[in-house]
Amino acid sequence: MEINLVELIFTKMEGISGEKEGKALKDDLTSEARQTGCEVGLGTEE
Repeated sequence: MEINLVELIFTKMEGISGEKEGKALKDDLTSEARQTGCEVGLGTEE
């Protein structure tokens, strides 16, 4: 089953107010994607 991560991120970020919460969610999704072995190009590699 393939998940479109970009679509998932934007869907989850709808209704989220505040840059801090958005960043926390992005970090969570990035971390989750790394665990599943997916490569995420969010432009914020740390």
